[in-house]
Amino acid sequence: MELKDIYNNLPYDLAGSRTKNRFDFEVLYGIEQLIDNYNKMDNYYVVFDYVCDIELHYDNKLKFYQVKTSDTGKSNKVSFLTNKKSDNSQSIIGRIYSISGKTEEEKENISVLLVSNAPLVNNQYATKSNEIILLDQIDPDVKKKIIEHLQKETNQETINLKNIYYLYRNVGVQDFENSILGKLSKFYEEEKKCSINKPTVLLDSIKLIAMNKAKYEKECNFEDLYRNKAISKNEFTDMVNYHHSQHNDFNKKSEEQITNLTNDNFSFQIKCIKALTEIISGKDKKKNEFIDLICDTIKKDIELGYANSLKDYAMSFKSNHQDIKFSIYDDDSTVFTMVIYCVEKIKEEMK
Repeated sequence: MELKDIYNNLPYDLAGSRTKNRFDFEVLYGIEQLIDNYNKMDNYYVVFDYVCDIELHYDNKLKFYQVKTSDTGKSNKVSFLTNKKSDNSQSIIGRIYSISGKTEEEKENISVLLVSNAPLVNNQYATKSNEIILLDQIDPDVKKKIIEHLQKETNQETINLKNIYYLYRNVGVQDFENSILGKLSKFYEEEKKCSINKPTVLLDSIKLIAMNKAKYEKECNFEDLYRNKAISKNEFTDMVNYHHSQHNDFNKKSEEQITNLTNDNFSFQIKCIKALTEIISGKDKKKNEFIDLICDTIKKDIELGYANSLKDYAMSFKSNHQDIKFSIYDDDSTVFTMVIYCVEKIKEEMK
């Protein structure tokens, strides 16, 4: 059976009710799939919020991720899966089961994961963080309750849970975003063989596109689905390549300038290169604020005209600008590096 035929047999669910936190979590989870599967598959599509919250389409297979976030800090019990808001509504497990495939052939090509930031209590055992459990293999008493509920909700005598999973992700939305930022930075550096400049800019650009895909609320035929609701591996590659083309030359020039100016002091040079890597990563938000302040100061100095060489100017910057309250952790090599970085940044802005 072709992927198109399998997919067209499934009920879609556009724009369900959700909090901002859950929406952000969904989008970030989809971005994580773009990163995690990059070197595992020749091609794939991550679909945002159509049949399921997040979908991975690859090699004639479908992997669905139904995302549920909670702010209570409590574990989920079986009732979390089986409760219904009204007689006419679906339970969580009912919704998941409805997209898990009807025939054996469909179930062979579909897997469904309920992703939650709360563990599932499986009798006396609570799932561990990042642990995936197959509902077909959980405690027999718990499994029996799920099956009996589905028999009643679906009016089906035979219930097959062999392709339905529960995944516990013990992470809040803000922590998750920081985790994805770190994962994206590592991926970029491994793929491009260089440090990433402004990783938050790359993540924000991917998030914006993903959010627009998720917010598209019109019914799609299969031919339009990937254009309106998905990001492909090739499109993700293009985003990364574009970021690289926009920022890589600037990084190289900063590193080359620092290397040239410190070639008479190898130990100092090593410290500067390490400091540059940290600056380029953009992870230290306080340091990012200092970068903006130093740039403004350098622009004023340029207007006044400083007579020193660039090396001397950078070396004496901290002592000559005591109004800038550097952190006690910003040693001479860090300040020197920030000044050189800012000079190159100003040059880039003037182009």
